[in-house]
Amino acid sequence: MGKQPPVPLLTNGKRSDGRLPSEHRPVRMEVGVINNAEGSALVAYGNTVILAAVYGPREVPQKHLELPDKAILRVRYHMTPFSTSEVGKAQHHPGGR
Repeated sequence: MGKQPPVPLLTNGKRSDGRLPSEHRPVRMEVGVINNAEGSALVAYGNTVILAAVYGPREVPQKHLELPDKAILRVRYHMTPFSTSEVGKAQHHPGGR
């Protein structure tokens, strides 16, 4: 497979999404968006939307890992299949997106 030609950053003085170089993407932030979470937030930057929630505290499954001044943070993220052009990479693998 050959390399794709570079996409021009500006066409007729505008970006590919129609914004001028001096225009920013719209930004939106909200807190308390998930009712059953201890805390939650929504951050939107253009068409990119991030939803974060905090649940807990929970019991540590392995008591030897429990420390009074430390915590275990479990994080999950999901990307919709159309959100990346990387085909064949595992979505939940550190090497994937």
